[in-house]
Amino acid sequence: MHRLNVVDFGVNNFSGGVPSWFGNLPKLQYLRLRNNSFTGLVPASISNISTLESLDLRFNFLEGRFLEEIGNLPKLKRLFMGSNNFSGSIP
Repeated sequence: MHRLNVVDFGVNNFSGGVPSWFGNLPKLQYLRLRNNSFTGLVPASISNISTLESLDLRFNFLEGRFLEEIGNLPKLKRLFMGSNNFSGSIP
């Protein structure tokens, strides 16, 4: 699993929290979780994925101040967060 560079779980019926083990995928470049029923906070471990280029979290029920973690993603080029319940300011 440590060789994965794309994870696309979009448009399913996943629910509960976003799994923290995504942060243990050192080569991940593209993470798509849109159109599910994920709830709660985005795990801080996501900020460990220094190779992440695209993150799509749209259309879930996520909340919190996740935007502060984005600064730790040096290769991030595309970020989709619409239709959630995030709060706070954009750094």
